[in-house]
Amino acid sequence: MSKALEFFRRHVPGNTYGDLFRGVLAIKDEEEARLFCEGYVECLRDLGGMKEHTPVEVAKVNIGFCFGEGMAPEAVQMWVRACGASHPWFGTSIPTPEEALEQGRLLGEKMRGGKE
Repeated sequence: MSKALEFFRRHVPGNTYGDLFRGVLAIKDEEEARLFCEGYVECLRDLGGMKEHTPVEVAKVNIGFCFGEGMAPEAVQMWVRACGASHPWFGTSIPTPEEALEQGRLLGEKMRGGKE
């Protein structure tokens, strides 16, 4: 078992998003990615307290956030196949920095009610 997969099998309190990102980015095998996601879902279930989204939904989005951390397009597709991961704003695409900045600007504008 890889160190990345062991991370979620051990259910350590206080895991950070940095720990998640390092674990996700370390995985290069589709089967290991599937197992990692399953372990992460178990960890989220153990934490409890989710009201708006299921642990599966949270795991897919949190893993999807990792797409923007320098993940190669082939790795993104591996995670999509392995567990259906998807970035909350960009889906399964990898935008250019300019596209990401523009999307962030538009989201910020929308949050402020369309006012610049």
